[in-house]
Amino acid sequence: MNTVAQVEDAIVQAISQSQMSSYLKTLRTYQGDFEKAVEGLIVKFPCVLVVFTESRYDKGTHPVYVYDVSMEFTFLLADANLRGEEKRRRGDSRNPGLYKMLDDLREVLAGKTLGLKIDPIEIVSERALLVTNRFSVYEATYRISQTYTAQP
Repeated sequence: MNTVAQVEDAIVQAISQSQMSSYLKTLRTYQGDFEKAVEGLIVKFPCVLVVFTESRYDKGTHPVYVYDVSMEFTFLLADANLRGEEKRRRGDSRNPGLYKMLDDLREVLAGKTLGLKIDPIEIVSERALLVTNRFSVYEATYRISQTYTAQP
């Protein structure tokens, strides 16, 4: 079974090798409060923060020591544009906008295995999360499924 760190590393590598690398100023893993990250200036816009959310284990129909594992990763996509909230969503000649960032992330991850022994990655949800006077944040959640065999 792939560890959380292995999956996280594969995700970051896939994004960094995609067209998203041409416009992202911050791509990193993160655990914490996004607003505090911005206030502490650890991010530059546009950015994607990769957040491990949870793992769930289900015995399913397998023998007693075999589990179906579902890992969820949440992606915080953020952009700042002084021209206003609409430009943050739709982009302009200088920034991609959050809609394009969501589209590009979907292209990088959905249905892919990233070279790991996992089922194709599933999209769980996408939503607007936070809109301030300075920046906007959207959230995208993806599910990674695999099998774990415990040693009896």
